[in-house]
Amino acid sequence: MSNEKTAKRKQQQARNVTYYRVIYGDCDSMAIVYYANYLKFFEIGRTELLREAGLTYRQIEDSGFFLPTTETCL
Repeated sequence: MSNEKTAKRKQQQARNVTYYRVIYGDCDSMAIVYYANYLKFFEIGRTELLREAGLTYRQIEDSGFFLPTTETCL
C-alpha cells in the first residue's frame, strides 16, 4: 500500500476516547474485570463515537443501516 493510500485510510478512521470508571459489579470475586464486561465497554465506546459524530442509533437505523457485531473474540 502506498504512503498516500495509508495516509488517506488513517484520515478516514474515526477515533474516540471514552472514559469509564469500572464499578464493583464489573469485577469477579478476585477483583478483576469479568471478561464478558469488555463487550459492554466496546458498546459504550461505539455509542459515544456515534454521539460525538452527532448521530444516534435511531438515525442510522432509520436511514436503512444497521451496525451488527458479527464476531467477537475475547
